[in-house]
Amino acid sequence: MINNSLWVMDELPAQHANMVFFTPDCKKCNFYFLKEASYISILNDPSNSFYKILKSLRDNDQFLKKLSKLNFNLKTFKKEKQKKSFKSELEESINTYILYKFSLNNNLKDYKKNTDCKSSITSSIKELSQICSKMDKKSTFIYNYPLLDALKLFNNEDIVIYYSPTIKEINSPEHKDVINVLLKQHSKILIHSYENKIYKKLLKNWTKKRKPGQKNKNKIECVWKNFTN
Repeated sequence: MINNSLWVMDELPAQHANMVFFTPDCKKCNFYFLKEASYISILNDPSNSFYKILKSLRDNDQFLKKLSKLNFNLKTFKKEKQKKSFKSELEESINTYILYKFSLNNNLKDYKKNTDCKSSITSSIKELSQICSKMDKKSTFIYNYPLLDALKLFNNEDIVIYYSPTIKEINSPEHKDVINVLLKQHSKILIHSYENKIYKKLLKNWTKKRKPGQKNKNKIECVWKNFTN
């Protein structure tokens, strides 16, 4: 997961607050939670579990209340890890949140107290409360489409797309299909990832900005855009 940073916000379209904001893979970015609110937000997550977390954040006030009563420690992690079935969508959302937040590299299996990722799905309870205040039912729409389907569905001049793929995803054979869809999009697109040879070739006609990575200065963060501000 790339460490989303504030400098990327300056690369959004000038009128982005009045546009529809769309992220096709919400769990891998905290950008939505950091940026200024748009008048319409579309959050898609291909993972069914994370889709349910987003829905719980938006729709169920019991989600934060129940999380706030838990002790976030190894004992709780092991207890949640053992669960195989759930009585409700809320219970499943709480389970996924705990396993994701406190697992090594978010693998949902190996315990590691990881609390340094702020303003995202893995935030503290206090920060999650602030996130909830942005997720108004009338202006925030949450979907659970496969990535390619989501990109094909939301394709309009009034949409700004924020997409943050990992290097592993970029290097996968299937990613060329994603790029082919993006190259045909009518939307304004902002891709945030690390510098790589594939994008250097396929997105050579897009505007590109570079910056040393926040956590690893040897890795170069890049933004590719199909528009100019």
